[in-house]
Amino acid sequence: MTNDPIVAEVRKTRQQIMDECEGNVGRLIARLKAGDFKNKDRLVSIEQVQKQARTPRVRF
Repeated sequence: MTNDPIVAEVRKTRQQIMDECEGNVGRLIARLKAGDFKNKDRLVSIEQVQKQARTPRVRF
């Protein structure tokens, strides 16, 4: 198997986050929710996705 630098970076970051949460899943979830709140303008709801999926698109 070849070494993929992107996969290695993702795994390293995942481990850093879990270390910060001391392996506690509850802390991980709280961290993720805090990130959601902080980046509210970047979140997409299922309703928005469904509405966009129903909108006809013009193809050329």
